[in-house]
Amino acid sequence: CQVVKKEYHAFLASTAQFLHEVQERQMFWHWSPQSPVFDAVVWLQGLWASRHANNQDRSFIEQQLALYSATGCFGKSQEVLRRDVEVVEYMNDLIDTFN
Repeated sequence: CQVVKKEYHAFLASTAQFLHEVQERQMFWHWSPQSPVFDAVVWLQGLWASRHANNQDRSFIEQQLALYSATGCFGKSQEVLRRDVEVVEYMNDLIDTFN
């Protein structure tokens, strides 16, 4: 379980770092909602939060919940859901900066 948790946290840290880099560039370039960067962030947010953004009919968050639930590593903790929702909230805030 230590490896599973370590890799999960590394994945979230990498995702947050990527979003931070996009945010830093957005603050410099001030891209509009018509930019391809905006489209990419909206797509990524949809992938994480929407059931319609992929062919599995489950959001990435739901897929992660099922995956990590099967490991038993997080017990009854809602850590996976809470942290994934934080990533989506970060993306939502980032999307708002394009307006």
